[in-house]
Amino acid sequence: MKKLTLILTTSLLLSSCVKNLSMQEIGRKPTNKEAVSFVKQYIAENYYDSNVKNIRVKEPVYTKIMVGKFLPYPQKGWAICYQSNAKNLYGAYTGLKRRSIGVQNMRLKPQGQAQLGWSYCGKAEWIK
Repeated sequence: MKKLTLILTTSLLLSSCVKNLSMQEIGRKPTNKEAVSFVKQYIAENYYDSNVKNIRVKEPVYTKIMVGKFLPYPQKGWAICYQSNAKNLYGAYTGLKRRSIGVQNMRLKPQGQAQLGWSYCGKAEWIK
């Protein structure tokens, strides 16, 4: 119980510390073509089978993103939301799932298990 309390307290303290980056460190807004490219890159690097159907991508939105593979922490950056129909380990398509990725300085940010929520993209328009 003490370990759980310590972990939760540490997580809360770290998550409340948003590092304020300058726009130079965050980088420019990715174009729509670059946003689609980032999504395809993320799928190729992180999905079991990159043969994905029905990819739809929303335009990038400037917001708080979770960065870090093992202990994610919030930073400002560009969120790119997308939906896709990917294959599972058995080769069957899983149905449309909504996900989002973070981009800073024109690079994908490692997110590990802490993917962004769909709410980060708000009313962003679909681009593909």
